[in-house]
Amino acid sequence: MTSSARRSRSAAIKKLHEYQSTGDLADLGAAISLFRRVINEMPAPDAGRAQALGDLAAALQLRFADSGRATDLETAIATTRDAITLLSENQPGLPLHLSNLGNALRMRYEASGRLLDLEEAISAARRAVTGTDLHHGSRARRLSNLAFALRLRFERTGLLRDVDEAVEVGGQALDLTPHDDPTRARLQSNLGVALRERYEHVGEPADLRTAVELAMQAVAGTPLGQPDRAGMLSNLALALYHQYESCRQEENLDRAITAARAALALTPGDHPDRSMYALNLAVLLRARAAASDNGVDLDEAIASARHAVALLPENHPDLPASLSVLGRAHRLRYHLLHDSADARDAIDARRKAVAVPTAPPVIRALAARAQGEWAMEDQDFDTGREGYAAAVGLLAEVAWHGLERSAREVHLARWRGLAEDAAACALRVSPQQAVELLEQGRTVLWTQRLIHRTDLYHLSQKAPDLAYRLDEIRGELDHAITPRDPEFDR
Repeated sequence: MTSSARRSRSAAIKKLHEYQSTGDLADLGAAISLFRRVINEMPAPDAGRAQALGDLAAALQLRFADSGRATDLETAIATTRDAITLLSENQPGLPLHLSNLGNALRMRYEASGRLLDLEEAISAARRAVTGTDLHHGSRARRLSNLAFALRLRFERTGLLRDVDEAVEVGGQALDLTPHDDPTRARLQSNLGVALRERYEHVGEPADLRTAVELAMQAVAGTPLGQPDRAGMLSNLALALYHQYESCRQEENLDRAITAARAALALTPGDHPDRSMYALNLAVLLRARAAASDNGVDLDEAIASARHAVALLPENHPDLPASLSVLGRAHRLRYHLLHDSADARDAIDARRKAVAVPTAPPVIRALAARAQGEWAMEDQDFDTGREGYAAAVGLLAEVAWHGLERSAREVHLARWRGLAEDAAACALRVSPQQAVELLEQGRTVLWTQRLIHRTDLYHLSQKAPDLAYRLDEIRGELDHAITPRDPEFDR
């Protein structure tokens, strides 16, 4: 590295530290410009080029996390890939770049819903952990990054082994982190989320108790003014909400709402996480309104859900979840006040949720089924048939054929009765469609088997090597599915 490049890098790091102290994006922008200058001032074969590319990519990831600029994330991914190509498998700098690549791909998955990004993120995170010495100072954060990506895949596929591994790996990360380490709170919060999500599916009370304890410790360990505090508060709010659900102590719900309000208040209007925090507040307010018939809470829940929806771009994968909460809030107000406008708004929100193609299929299917159920209650059989038909049509994606058969069977078992309900609704309007929906819902696995055979057969006739490779990849998928700081989770 030339002396000029070294001076530029030193100045860039200084600006980066200023940004981390103040949160001023102007400082971060200056750091990015200086990191670009470092690369331009280096000879092409310079040994430090990979590090310089990594510096730039890490700063771009930080700016994406703060501003949501998609071009920053795309450039960070491309730049990190360039850095990785310059390093051999055994070079000590490789795990850092792999970890940052995994984080960037995970961020892109969260923005786009593309499962391939998440799969590659997990693969990169695993390689980063494998290449990191047991006593290396960054091992804990890399373990936590892997845990975060595994938890996201669990949210998408519902496979318990992913969340089990996320809890195990997250626990290892926490065990490696000293009690006075400033990053410990973030690791506690992330582990708490994994335990809470496992509790939601398994129902083990110990998981929930530990999740609440970790969330409280994370908030206590994050001083006022720290950018991460909002996320810690939001995670605490959700843990307290589930504690309320388990024991119905109103105090837990009140504390959850207080924490959720604080998280939202700490988050600027243009921050990428504001929509999520607004949605969490809406969920909690609706729950309290349902328990007490509190119209003020319900009105605020609807306003907060609408705010969450408005902050998300069209076809964002998180949009259906926000729309679904908005629909549930309108439906509750309809039951309380009997205003037909609320009934229409509830159905409209669910219909819009179904139409977002980038969202997890299970979220879309739940929205479609709710549309069918609500419309049936209102004797609107055409709208009900539309919702039920969409839900049945999504079953093949919910039980995606890339999953193991046992996992698909578990998914489909959760939807038992859907096809019958869809047929009962359609029978009021179209007996022929009623029969079709009944058969479609009952033959998901058989249809997938036929399609699997047919598409490979036709491909094998024209490109046998490609067909063989595709079959291998499917097998691997069956087996595999068993930020501030660029190396950290949210």
